[in-house]
Amino acid sequence: MQNENLKLIAFGTKGDDGIDEGIHLRWAFNDKLGFPKCFKLYRRESDFKNKHEFPVYSDNIPHNVDIPFTFQPNPDDKFKFRIASVRVNGQLKNTLRLQDMILQDGSSIRTISLSGEIAIQFSRPVSRIELIVVIEEASYYGIKILSKHEKYYQYQVGGQALGLQNISFDAPNATGIVLQGNGISLSWLAGWMCKNGKGWKRIKTACGCGLPVNQEGTPYENDIYITTIGRDLATALCRLNAVSVADSPITTLEFLELKGMLLTMIGEGTEVPIGWTLFPNEEETSENEETEGSESLEFSKYDFLLTQSLQVFFARILDLYFVDNEAETDKTYDYKITANWPEDLKRRLDHEITFDGYEIGETFFQQVQLEEFTVLTTTVNPEIIEAPYELFRTVQGVHIPSGTIPHILSFLQAVTEVQLVLINPDFATGGEIVVEAYKNLFTTYVDREVLTAERGILRLRAEQIDYIKIIAAEVTVCRIIYDFDAFPEGLQEYVVCGVFKHTHLPLSIPKDLKASLLPGGTHNDQDGNVTEKPYMAGLHWEVNEDPDKELISIAPVLYHIERKPHGGTLESLTQDAPLVVSPSIIEATERDVPIGWPQKRQYYTEGISLETQNDYRIAALDLFGRQSAFTEPETYEVNLPKPPHPTDVKAKFLDYSTYDPIEDTFKDSTINITDQNWLKTNGKNAIVVRWTWSENLQLQAPDVDSFRVHYQSGWLNTYTGTITTLPVEDTITKSSLNLSADELAKYAILDTSATDIEIHKFEIALNQALPSQVGALPDDAFRLCWLTQGNHSFLILTNTGLRLWALKVNDVPLKDLGFGIAVTPENDFFINYQDPNQWTDLSISFDKRRIGADEDYIVYIENPDFPDPPIMALDKNKVRYGQIGVSSLTDQQRGSVSPASTIMALYWDAPASPILFAPIAGDEILALKASAANIHGKSAFTLKWNDTGADLKYHIYRALDETLFKVDNA
Repeated sequence: MQNENLKLIAFGTKGDDGIDEGIHLRWAFNDKLGFPKCFKLYRRESDFKNKHEFPVYSDNIPHNVDIPFTFQPNPDDKFKFRIASVRVNGQLKNTLRLQDMILQDGSSIRTISLSGEIAIQFSRPVSRIELIVVIEEASYYGIKILSKHEKYYQYQVGGQALGLQNISFDAPNATGIVLQGNGISLSWLAGWMCKNGKGWKRIKTACGCGLPVNQEGTPYENDIYITTIGRDLATALCRLNAVSVADSPITTLEFLELKGMLLTMIGEGTEVPIGWTLFPNEEETSENEETEGSESLEFSKYDFLLTQSLQVFFARILDLYFVDNEAETDKTYDYKITANWPEDLKRRLDHEITFDGYEIGETFFQQVQLEEFTVLTTTVNPEIIEAPYELFRTVQGVHIPSGTIPHILSFLQAVTEVQLVLINPDFATGGEIVVEAYKNLFTTYVDREVLTAERGILRLRAEQIDYIKIIAAEVTVCRIIYDFDAFPEGLQEYVVCGVFKHTHLPLSIPKDLKASLLPGGTHNDQDGNVTEKPYMAGLHWEVNEDPDKELISIAPVLYHIERKPHGGTLESLTQDAPLVVSPSIIEATERDVPIGWPQKRQYYTEGISLETQNDYRIAALDLFGRQSAFTEPETYEVNLPKPPHPTDVKAKFLDYSTYDPIEDTFKDSTINITDQNWLKTNGKNAIVVRWTWSENLQLQAPDVDSFRVHYQSGWLNTYTGTITTLPVEDTITKSSLNLSADELAKYAILDTSATDIEIHKFEIALNQALPSQVGALPDDAFRLCWLTQGNHSFLILTNTGLRLWALKVNDVPLKDLGFGIAVTPENDFFINYQDPNQWTDLSISFDKRRIGADEDYIVYIENPDFPDPPIMALDKNKVRYGQIGVSSLTDQQRGSVSPASTIMALYWDAPASPILFAPIAGDEILALKASAANIHGKSAFTLKWNDTGADLKYHIYRALDETLFKVDNA
């Protein structure tokens, strides 16, 4: 029986798997609702009419079955099992032959045996699944539960125990099962459909009800627990099956600390929403010490308790766990958990609007969309003001001054609950604030609240709320909290069925443990201590990383980690607090991975010394406290990661010829004052390079002792040149391009094009060749790269040497015009300039020793070979480019090179003024005489000058008086 607000899982054991004999039950609830006042637990014997079996070993199942195969256990019942598909070696099979397997005791049993995949569907969803399988040494496969929304994470089988094994677990709304892997041998399968019905008897009545705070006591308190122990502590000890603190796993001081935490949360759900109470932030700076951008870490006490309750010990204390040790061995049981939540509960809602991020004094329009789903409409302009409200951790609010009322808060999607944190500026004069919730097209409100204090929170709830009226002369809104989920009305129930005590297949051993050596940095341990660690060890293993996937009830959720230094003794790192791995809320592609770390998440890290190498091993725990065997020890390779590159690399070419010592001025206005002074002092060209080696980088790579400046002429992975022939229209066959599926997806125009693709064919000349192919251009070097001329780009489909085939578009590549071609990373001829070995131009290089804890570095490379060759007056291209990168070095390794910084040199000398054509003395100066006016009234004259032969562009100016030229050029 499914319920979104309450859930129960069960595990029956004979006590041979490390936990108490009995039927273990644990329950959870919708975390938005908080702990109810009481959970009530009920039991009854199971009705086997709700159980549906597929006995593979039975004579009712033929030895050879055609796929798909359907089996109906009871002709009077519509429930059916269906073998939907079988795959072996990736191929679908039409038939399946059952096998007789010999067990360890010499007996035999019929099974479905294969290595591959088998999918079995249920005609109706079930709540609990049981399997009997035969485990061999070669068995290693996954159990995947099918459901309507594919929500279950695969459970791994193998490596635990050999022989005939029973596996049973809760899996609500399961519509089938898939076994996938090696050594699958299924002998029996059953599904339970849980129903509520009658016959329930309440159990778990002896140890109080709800959280161990303000308990009324246990029924036998006076008989067992001394009166000085306190009712709350007595309740906790009772749930731990302990008579006194001395024989319990908790001390009085530890319980009082827990109780103190719970007492600080008493107001949750009434005065504030559930989960509102935070742990105090000890590192929070005072108001005078706060700096721009400073952040404080907030963690809810409620969320901390929910995380801790994954451990059986805490779950027992918090009334989330019970062991039914009165269950009889040969009987099968159903269990039901119930709870309800008060209607006036202020639950935790998913969506929240605050105003602390705005500027004080900022105003809004009379209608403003506050975020995706909410619009505020007023008759005046709301304004952001200071509105400190310590209880709700707000310092600002939006103030709506006096105006025509009501003010309207509209929702673009209907909500079910809204919580408004309000301040009433008119409270002292008797003003009040009324809020009313409405459904579209209805004139009667669906909920209404009145703020009778100077400040507070009002909660509106209904099946559908489309807008809210705020009726007040003045009001300051500090927070708007809302949600789309319906509130659970009345008693909530959840049923599990078909639970009995038996021996289980041991818990799966964690898979694919990998230890890695990581660059260090700032390390926060579990106690909140912050230390600096040059090197760290990181652990990763296979675990559910999908937040949308659920685990079956027997899946591992916690992990113990042990460490053994080489030559040392084994020690537990998680004895008192097993590790919880939560699914990541960040996509793997968006994760900010520290430099030198593996791409996969590291679930555990610790600072280490390179002098001693450690082995690590892990074991899994499930929600019932069962622990798997430990994995084989894993260690990390002491292969020091490359040091990171410096950041904020900036380089510039300093041209001394731009300095005029007479006027004490620079033609290049981009040279800063520091570099100007250097040029004046040294009187020579230089390349100045600046970079940052921050404190974090120093901690991450403490062994770095120097830096190297790298140089490469031109552009990186960009090649320039000129088109030397007129483009010719032609076609190229699509098949000859050998386009991959990814390439077709990237260039949709190619995917949809005809068999013959229209192209422009032309030849080019490069200003520079590929570094590895001087004097030649390899075929397909520019395949699927873009050639750019001005604002026009052309997709190169292929090239043979210097002949290019470009996709025909509306524009045409122009002969004798320059271009640039950028080679992208997916191209075979892309050069990875993060590798210092790829910076092959050694004409400019510079090494700089690291200076203590300095963060900012600056070097001047004097008289560099740049520009090379020098720029001459007759050169067509009067700009030269180069690239500068910086890497860090240790005594053993060279790190990667930073992103490049571009330098350039210009030809600063202006060309000489042209000499006007001068006639021989006595000749008429016809050149300066205008022609007669034409029919348009226009005249013209011819101007001549001497051509210097240089590759220059000439500009002609006209003025009525030569003094204007002098003024213009002053």
